[in-house]
Order: sequence, then C-alpha cells, then structure tokens
Amino acid sequence: MHVQQSLLSSRISQILAIGLLVPMIQGVAYSQTQLNDAQEDSLQSTDEEQREKDGTTEVIEVKGVRQVVRSSISTKRYSNAIVDAITAEDIGDLPAQSLSEVMETITGAGGHRGKGGGSEIALRGLGPFLGNTTFNGGQASNGSGDRSVNFSQFPSEVINQVSVYKTQQANLIEGGISGTIDIGTVKPLDYGKRLIRGEVKGSYNPYADKMEFGDSVGSRLTLSYIDQYSSENLGEIGLSIGIQRNDTTNPQDRVYSSSTWSACDQTVMPAALGDPNDSDGKRGRFARCTNTSLTPGSENSDNPYYLVPNSFGIRQQGEKDQRDAAFLGLQWKPSDRLTISMDSQLSLREYIEDRHDLAFSDARRIGPDRKVAENGALTYFEGTSQLSAEGDYFIRNEDYKGGRFNIAYNATNYLTLKFDLSYSDTVRNDLRRRTRLRSDTSDIYGNELPQNEDFPSTWGGKVYYTWDFSKGTDVPIINVDPRFDVTNHDLFSDDLRLLRDETESNYTVSAAAFDASYLVGDSPISSIDAGIRFARLSYDDFFTRVEYTQSDREIDRQANESCRTAFPQQDFLSDASGAAITEFATFDSLCLFNAYVGDDDLVVPDDALLDPANVNLTEETFAGYAMASYNTLVADKELRGNFGVRVVKTKVESTGLRTALVMQPIGDSGGFNLVPDGESYENVVFENDFVDVLPSVNLVYSLADDVLLRGAIYRALARPDPSALGAGRNFSTNSDENGFTNIEDAIAGVTAEGSPYIEPLRAWNYDISLEWYPNEDSLLSFATYYKEFEGGTIPEIRNEVFEIEGQQATVPVQQDKSTEDTSSLLGFELSLAHTFTWLPDPFKGLGVKAGYNYADTNYKTQDILLGDQYDPETSTVIKGIIEPAGLSGSAKHTLSAQLFYAIGDFDIQAIYNYRSEYFQAFLGGNSQLRYVPDVNTVNLRASYTYSKSLKFQFDAVNITDEPRVDYMPVMGSFRDYQAFGTTYYLSARYTYR
Repeated sequence: MHVQQSLLSSRISQILAIGLLVPMIQGVAYSQTQLNDAQEDSLQSTDEEQREKDGTTEVIEVKGVRQVVRSSISTKRYSNAIVDAITAEDIGDLPAQSLSEVMETITGAGGHRGKGGGSEIALRGLGPFLGNTTFNGGQASNGSGDRSVNFSQFPSEVINQVSVYKTQQANLIEGGISGTIDIGTVKPLDYGKRLIRGEVKGSYNPYADKMEFGDSVGSRLTLSYIDQYSSENLGEIGLSIGIQRNDTTNPQDRVYSSSTWSACDQTVMPAALGDPNDSDGKRGRFARCTNTSLTPGSENSDNPYYLVPNSFGIRQQGEKDQRDAAFLGLQWKPSDRLTISMDSQLSLREYIEDRHDLAFSDARRIGPDRKVAENGALTYFEGTSQLSAEGDYFIRNEDYKGGRFNIAYNATNYLTLKFDLSYSDTVRNDLRRRTRLRSDTSDIYGNELPQNEDFPSTWGGKVYYTWDFSKGTDVPIINVDPRFDVTNHDLFSDDLRLLRDETESNYTVSAAAFDASYLVGDSPISSIDAGIRFARLSYDDFFTRVEYTQSDREIDRQANESCRTAFPQQDFLSDASGAAITEFATFDSLCLFNAYVGDDDLVVPDDALLDPANVNLTEETFAGYAMASYNTLVADKELRGNFGVRVVKTKVESTGLRTALVMQPIGDSGGFNLVPDGESYENVVFENDFVDVLPSVNLVYSLADDVLLRGAIYRALARPDPSALGAGRNFSTNSDENGFTNIEDAIAGVTAEGSPYIEPLRAWNYDISLEWYPNEDSLLSFATYYKEFEGGTIPEIRNEVFEIEGQQATVPVQQDKSTEDTSSLLGFELSLAHTFTWLPDPFKGLGVKAGYNYADTNYKTQDILLGDQYDPETSTVIKGIIEPAGLSGSAKHTLSAQLFYAIGDFDIQAIYNYRSEYFQAFLGGNSQLRYVPDVNTVNLRASYTYSKSLKFQFDAVNITDEPRVDYMPVMGSFRDYQAFGTTYYLSARYTYR
C-alpha cells in the first residue's frame, strides 16, 4: 500500500483552509430547503422558483427545443459546481437520436464516431478514460472492458436529463478528472402526472440499399408508462415503465490496415523483381523490409525510416443489429419521512456482420520505388503479396442488466439517512467464423498463372501491386497486376484456413453506500454530508480459437465452386475518391465451413477456455467522504458552494494463465505457430493497492443578480480500464505467410494483455468560470481550467521465461509501466445560448446554442513498439523511433453549434459538431498509436406537434456523409477509412395523459 505524498499534505491544508474560511466570512446565512440528495437535487431549481423570486406573474408555455435549452440554463445556474446539462421536462424530448448525440451538444463534449454515430464521449478535450459515467447515480458496466458507457444500451426515449459535472465534489463517485456524466431517468412521483406513450420510428439508410445483407429500412418501437397511486395504508407509489425494440443496420464500406506497424530502414534498398542474385527477387517478390527494421536502441535506430503495417485490405460488410431494452422505475413513499426508490434496466442485443475482404496479407514486402513523407508515412510504394479472399461471419450477443435500490429516511427535520445498493452486469459473446482462400501459382483447375513464365518454378503466388496515397484521395489507389483478376474466383485456390474465434467477456460492478445529510440552521454552513461506499468490479475475458486447415486441392476446388457468390454490393466505395478496386471475388463463409467440415461450426475442445491470453480481474474500492455546503452573504451578495474530502482505497488483483508451448506446424510450408501444450497450466496472480486523498472546494459568488463567478480546486483520479489491467499473454499467429520459420520471430510476437501494475492517473485541478444570465433563455459564460497530472506511462520490456518444446526460452514482453512524470493541461471554454424573443414575428422563435472548448497538454503517450522504452535491467530510457502522442482522446479544439427555430407547432434544429485531430488509444492498453483527423458532422431535426397527443418528427444524421478516418502510428499514415452514409428517421408519437 502507498499514499501519494508529493505536495499532498500542503495542498490539502490549503484547500481545507479555503473551505473553512469561506463560510466564516461575516454575513447572514441564507435559509436553504432540505437537500434530499446532494448530488441530484442540487440540480433541481426551476424556472418557476426564479419567476417567483423576480416577482413575475406571467406564465408563458415554452416547449420543444427552447424548453430544453431553458431548463439546461436553469440547471447550470443553480448548481453548486460547474455543471452543464441537457434537461427535458418530458421523457423522449432530448434533442437527438442517441445519448451520445445529446451529449455532443454540451460545451466541451466530443464524440468518437463508430458505425455512423458517437460511441464514446470525451469531456473538455480529454478522452473517455479520464471521465466517469453513472446511470441514476450508479456505475454502469459495458462489454468493451473500459470505464465508459455504451450509450446505445439506454434508449434516449426514457431519459430526461444528462448532467455533466465538470468539477468534482466529495459526494461524487471518484473516477473523473475531466468530469462526471450522470444519466438520469424520470422519477415517477416527482413527475406527478400520468403518461401513456407509444412511438413508432422508422429509419432509412441509402448505403444499405446497395447491399444484399442488411435491410436499409429499420424500426424502433417504444412504449412508456408513468403513473402515481395513492393509498391510505400504503402511501404514495410512483411507477415508470419503458420498453423498446430497435431493428437497424449500420452499413460500412471500408479500406483498412492492420494495427501492428514497423519502421523499415530507408537506407536499405531491396532488389528488383527478377534479380537473379537476390533470393527474393528471383522468386518474384520483394524482400521483407522488416528484416532490417528499426527498433528503439537498435544499431540503425537513427536512420531515416518509413512505416508499414503487417497487412491491409478492402472490406465489404453488411450488418443487422437488433436490441430489446426495458426499464422499470418505482418510487414509494409510505410516509412523509421515508422514500424507497428502485430502478432496473435490461438490454439484449444481437449484432451480425457478414464481412468479405480482399486481403493483401503481407504489406512488408516493399519495392525500391517508394515515396515517404517527412514523418515516415508512406505515400507511395510498389509491393508483392499473396492475395486472400477472406470471409468473416461475426455474431455478437450482448446482454446488460442493472439496477439500483435506494432508501431515504428523514430521521428528523434536519437529518436524512440514505442507503443505496447498485448492480450492473454486461456479458458479451463474440463468435467469428473466418475463412481464407489464397492466391497460388495455379488456379483451382491446376492451370498455371502467367506470372510463372516470369519466375519459373519459384513464383509462390506473390502478386505485384502499387499503393498510392500521394494524390490527396480519400483512400489509397491500389492497382494490382492486371494478369491477376481479383474478381476471378478461380485464382483463390490454396492455403485454405477456417478459424473459429470466440471471445466472452463478463463485466460486473456492484456497490453499497450509506450517506447522511444534516441541515444546519442559522449558520453559514447550510448542510453537512458524509458517507461511505464499497464497490467491487470484476472483469473476465476468455478467448478460444479452433483452426482447420487441409491441402487437398480437389476438395479446395469443390468448395470453391460450391460457395462462390456474386459480389454482394452495388456501387462499393463509390463515395471514396481513389478507390480503384470496387469489386472482388467473395465466398459464402458458412458454406465453406459446411463444405470442408460438414457443419457451419467447428468442434470446441474441452480445454479451449484455458488460454494464456485470458484476463481475470477484480478491483475493490472503499471510499469515505465528508462535505459541508455553505450559503451566506459577502458584501450583500450571495456566496454558496461546498468543500470536503474523499478518501479512497483501491485494491486490484489480476490473474494470468501460464503454460508450456509447443510448435504447431502450418500445412506443408515448414512454418509453425506457438500454441499451449494443453497439459500444464499455472495461475499467476498480481496484486496492487493504493490510497488516494481527494479534497475539493467549490464556490459560487453572485457578482450581480444575473452574473455568477464560480471557482473550484480539487484533486481527482482516473483509473485504467479493466481490460488494461489484465495479466494475460497473447501468442500471435502469423497469418501473413505460412507461420513462423524460427523461434526468434515467434517469441517476438508475444504481447501482454494489459499491465496489472498500472496505476490511476491523478491530477490537481483549478477551475474558474464567469457566467451571465440576462434572462431565462440566455447564457454567456467563459471558463478556464488548469490540470496538473501526476504520473504517466512508458513501454517497458520485461524478460519472461517460457518453456518451448521442453526448453527454457527468454521472451521479451512489452507492456506499459507507470511513471512519476508530471505534465499539465490548460484549457478554456465558451458557452452561448440565446432565444431571439425580442425580434418581431415570425423571427422571435429563432435561437442559438453554441460551445467551444480549447485544451492544450504536454502529456506524452508512447507507442508500445516504436516509442521510448524503459529498460529495467539498466534503469534507463531508450529513445523511441517516432514522436509520442498526447492524452488519449485529447482534442485541442471542440465546437458544437445548434441553431433552432420554433414557430407555432413547428420545431426545427440544425446541429453542427467539430472535433480537431486527436489520438485514440485501443482498448486493453499496450497498443500502438492511432490518430483521428478533424471531424465535422451535421445533423438535422424537425418536428410538428399536431395536437397535445400526437407529434411527428424527422431526423437526418450525418447529412454530409462524413466518413471515419484513422492514421497509424503517425498522422498522415493511412490506417482506416469507414463510410456509413446518412441515416434518416421519421417517427410518430402518441401520448395519452
């Protein structure tokens, strides 16, 4: 156990001194109503209360997006911390199709896009792992193994508030340096009226119209029910129910590269094809540039280099996505003093992809004719590779269930006691049935290919091609030797492989908490809160692989003829400039399974779950806090806020599996892969624990009736993702050529599935905000913040001993290691909201809401293979090959702008989001650097309220058809292009009250 001591004691003393002095300043304490829940109810001040305060008697009904903006302004104004929120008076009125799209309208919130929509949210330019997300105040699990939330599992139709705490306070669950996102559902008793609602929503994506697999027309059916009951014996009971069925598709055109990259030596020039003096050239292939690659500390590490992936490909993919979700909420007040609340959520998802790839299985055979950018990114090269027709029938089943049980008891008029239980569990099962047929010297009928004439008896099916990304196109221009027709099924005749890969992960979070809140009368201290919380997180990830190969060419011919398909898409990659290959030979994956093994699946051995790559993790946290809220006058102006401290003890236990290895031959090539021997297994347990002290002070000072000054100082932490704490070891198979040819290459493919000793990133935070509220429809605010990070990571090479074929072998395993480095981030944000009610008709319904965030950091993330590396043998840092990235998800510029217009029963919105380039880490840690360039998206929404009961709505998401693009491991080095198209939604909603 250890406590972070650096400057901690002095800073805590300073913060506590500020916190104690603030309420002691001479003034008269304001009276304050009872706080039933300091975290939630602090956000509940309403516009009606403000109108009463201002003496206003006129009540004008405001609805639609203007009401959402007004409620959000009110939430921000009356909170004690720096908070942004999207609040709808009614369920289903949040202004977007999904929760991620809702949050992207909040200042400083940027989405990471996948499959046409936002999949993660970064706050203030910081990645998801620096934030914390709760659902109704409790932690939520997901199937990805990180600490973010899969927002798609919570239907936006049953959510009525999303709050983003940008500063911390002691009673918030720890885990957010950038902020805490709380997703809130309606409380039926607080809602106070009956509601029965049904909504039918249809979707249409023109991209899917071009595909055979997947339906371009989708549907979303939602039913909601809210009611309250009163009984003389039982008291008041509130009930809310929501159910949803969602059938959709997320079509995708894709050009990609693998996620493993090498730096090849520019000073080494390969021989030309046909060179009789070169062992590779005379065989019609270029030498692998990785034979002389650069690595940190190598003799040639200072030479100029160019960056190459292991492989690349072109993918056609159809998809079906079905999710059933249900929500139940219950509030029971048997008496004025006792409230019992319960909510539960269930989400069942089945997701199917039918993938077809044209794969260039070895991108490391680079010719002498190449062009390289200054940062090492290849912009043009000629290469040789076997070509593969690959299939992947992928099924994901993901089940989520969660719930929360809460008892609040007003023991006296001043003391409230609360007990809370929460549970969240996600089980994800991924089943991939993968197929491969490759190019060879002859077709399936034994006819030799023309290339054999150039390289008699030595050509091994390595096809010549050129790759050009120098012309500013969306995707590389790939031209293949015209003598090899990629659409001809006959040419994919050899090296059959069937793979059955199954991954099952189970992510569970359970917690219990006890809180007490005491209202203090006639004192600047308005309330004192204290509590304890225990939570247990468990994450298991199990992988199994079953492989089938055979070398009978007659069986290959029969299967090829039986399972070939016409290319399953029209106008493939039609929107991507540079796409030279828009069709290729494809096969039915399940048909190939049946043709070779007589079934559409492979038999799984009994010991298949015993894999060294498995992850088994538990994390236990025990936290206690004390917090005082204050409300007083200073110079006749209101001063309010809170100060407190949270102490957290964390214990991590990670279990890995070790086993002896044997060399498994691959076909008749003479190559092999390393696999477990299936007999000897040993558990290896890693433990780590630490204590964190997290003080905080928040203050709000009324400079004028409509001007607020906010400030905050706090210490926060962000824990590593559970998947990044694994202790597994992955023995990569060599799918590019026919296995490994020597032990040295084989053990070089051993990677760590996480790093158990990685510690949380900690930071001291300083925030100040100036806010102007000229009226209830307007806001102008400026905030600046500074973060001092404590710690970081650096790749470390650890030598581990494995038994291979009965012999001891030392294996260098690379994984991330925590450091004591310090770094910082400086940022500011601007927020604006205004409805032009002062304009004459018909323009008075026009409004705007906008937010801009700037963040700049000197934090460094190293590439696991090509970045700086720590050598524990010498305690020195070896200089890396490429430059480091910043914080994962950190974008310098984030902008959201929303223009809305309401006239009568019509409501129209246009939403623009921009996020500048950023580094996006892969899940699980120990990965190479991935960058996402600038992203611009535009969404449109229009609604018409036909009556109090009936409402129609139209949405268009991604109307500019913005693709997703990735670069690795430096900007400009092409890695991925994914096009999704625009999706249109039309819905009708009927409400009975």
